[in-house]
Amino acid sequence: MNRIACAALLLTAATATGQTTQPGRATPAGAAAAEMLHRHAQDLLLTGEAPARSARRRATLEMARRLAPNDPSVARDLAGLYLTLARRDDQVAVLETYLAAHPSDYAVGLDWLRARRGMLHTAEQRIAFFQDVASREGLGPALRAEALAQIAGIRARQGRWTSASEAATAALQLDAHNGEAIDMHLQANADERGPTAAQRVEGMLAKLAGRPVNVDGAMTLANLLHALQRPDEAARFYRHAHQVLQRIGSPRTDAINGLCDALLDAGKPGAVVELLSEDVSQFGNPRPLQLKLIEAYRRQGNVGKAEEVLAALAEVYRKQEPTAALSPATAMEVAWFYLVHHERPKLALAFAQHAYERRFERGAPERRGGPTALLGAAQIAAGQADKGVQRLEPLLDEDPFAGVFLAEHRFAAGDTDGGRQAVREALALTHGGWAYRRLRDLAQEHDVTVPTPPDSAAAARAVATFDFRRLAPATRPGDFMAIALKPIRAEVPCGEPVRIEAVLSNTGDVPITLGADALLAPRMALRVTAGEVTVDFTDPPDVVWAAPRRLPPGKEIRTTVTLDAGPVGRQLRRAPLRDMTITVTALPGPVVRSGELHSSVPGLAVEPLRLKRVSLLQRVNESKRSDPPEAYREVLGWIVYDLKREPLAARMRAARQVASLLGLARQMELGQTGPPEALRDAVDKAVLLRMCREVLNDRSPAVRAQLLVALGDVRLDASILKRIAPAASDDTPLVRLCMAELIGASRTRGRQTLIDYLAQDRDPLVAQMASALNKARR
Repeated sequence: MNRIACAALLLTAATATGQTTQPGRATPAGAAAAEMLHRHAQDLLLTGEAPARSARRRATLEMARRLAPNDPSVARDLAGLYLTLARRDDQVAVLETYLAAHPSDYAVGLDWLRARRGMLHTAEQRIAFFQDVASREGLGPALRAEALAQIAGIRARQGRWTSASEAATAALQLDAHNGEAIDMHLQANADERGPTAAQRVEGMLAKLAGRPVNVDGAMTLANLLHALQRPDEAARFYRHAHQVLQRIGSPRTDAINGLCDALLDAGKPGAVVELLSEDVSQFGNPRPLQLKLIEAYRRQGNVGKAEEVLAALAEVYRKQEPTAALSPATAMEVAWFYLVHHERPKLALAFAQHAYERRFERGAPERRGGPTALLGAAQIAAGQADKGVQRLEPLLDEDPFAGVFLAEHRFAAGDTDGGRQAVREALALTHGGWAYRRLRDLAQEHDVTVPTPPDSAAAARAVATFDFRRLAPATRPGDFMAIALKPIRAEVPCGEPVRIEAVLSNTGDVPITLGADALLAPRMALRVTAGEVTVDFTDPPDVVWAAPRRLPPGKEIRTTVTLDAGPVGRQLRRAPLRDMTITVTALPGPVVRSGELHSSVPGLAVEPLRLKRVSLLQRVNESKRSDPPEAYREVLGWIVYDLKREPLAARMRAARQVASLLGLARQMELGQTGPPEALRDAVDKAVLLRMCREVLNDRSPAVRAQLLVALGDVRLDASILKRIAPAASDDTPLVRLCMAELIGASRTRGRQTLIDYLAQDRDPLVAQMASALNKARR
């Protein structure tokens, strides 16, 4: 058929495309068609260079929503699409549809709250909305608490602290770990001086119990406890932060340094030795930790070990010289080593002088503390006491290190009262670390009372009642949760969707917080291999659980995922007469680091799953498989039988099978991979074209549309176009939409006339689909 004749045929078939229908209710046929369109939209997402992919997905999903307005899966995917298109009203509408089906989905609920908040312009409008959300008992308690916390924040900004306190209290009754509600409650119930240190500790403990993976929260709490002179308690939270960071492969120097200082402050040098006996090169510059190790060995009385580490460090520092190329920071580090640890005062003075001059060169104003205190201390050690004292005394009220060296000098000079005064003033400036430990040693030697900060005991009592089991999942996730991949069917017939179930279980004895800011975002990337094709599903259809904020002990959540999308689906559809093994592996909580995909919970292993997609020949009796042509003819008979049956699912499956076999016939025509040699003469394209006509005569538009969608994998030619052309005159917008996409996405000769016509269709979605493809192909 030439190009002109082909165009005429298509134009003739398109004469009825001006008709449209009203959106129907979610009938069984509508629901089946919506599911089919949703799967097709997922397929498009995983297709490489599909023309007008975004516009096609939008038209497809919007048609699916028209057919099944309450389908939550369609609504969720549409919400993501509307977000990228900045269509907030539509995004909110579909999110509300989704939440009606999954009211406990905290992540989607938050998206909905934020989108609705952005549509409201006054504080009172927002408060009214959040009050309505808080009153909806069907929603998850954490989401309702978030709405109340938003009210508390608005009232606090208005200065209405009584109302803010009431809203925060109500929020905490629903979710005792809501961070904003905790903060608002503390502020609203504090006096003019603000929350006490003990109250702040209690609030931090509640927030950390709700989000044990929050390293910054653990560090802030540890620092506060350290400042309250509770080093034992501080060490527990420094250690927790350090262990979480180690688990995710991102160790930080502030966590390990804080832990070492807290242990040394608590009089536990052995714990520091045990902690630092391993390789510390993972922290970048290991030298500060080696200095702490030297101190720990000395406090243990293990002089030999201290000297070993000292000698190794001395060899490193021996290579440094106070030249112009040496940075002030490095010069200060070297000066500190020679001043405090190696006791070589002249070298300490040379490097301290270099750091001081480089820091304040070019006429910059001299800042107090830092290199100034170090230079003063080095001057005293090197025999320039007058200069050193003159430099240190102005810093006594702001720099504890200045207090240490000044007190030591005064005690050494016999000025006991002056030394004690320096110790007292310096102790008021620090509550942990090297300076604090040295000042505490001097206080003990010279009968100076070490002051205890207010609220220290109250903070310790709060920690004593804290349930540390709540933190354990963040460091040992595999002991508290499990993920399993389960087949819906171990053997999946050709033409049936390949589905699996993903189950997330809380196997521990404490709740597990889920979310993007928590231990596990409730999603999982999949890697699917079918035959020679492997696909990474990091976007839909990856695993996404409709998860509450917290999963209680012994509970589980489930979701179903369809795998035959993108290249994997194409591979399965192109080989209807082959058995094929499908292997699925999973990556929980996928995150990108250094351009590569990693799991946010590497200690949580998921067993791979294997499925089998069986060929169409599997349906034939074993006795007939020895005669492949006869077996193939019986397969066709089964398909025809299904097309005449009542169940809609059977007829839609038959439509997919016909398209798959027709695609195989086209592969054979084009000299591509075909069926086994014994079936080469049995696959008759003409027979399959007649079966296409039968499918397009089906009483259900869902079946007719299914054939057109399934033919998207087939390279069309004139003979196929002749058979499917009547679909362009279908009285159902669903079928015309699928026809517009099939023809528009192809490069078939003569397509332009039909696409131009469909672009004028009275149904807006049909016109939208045709116009987008028309523009993309020009």
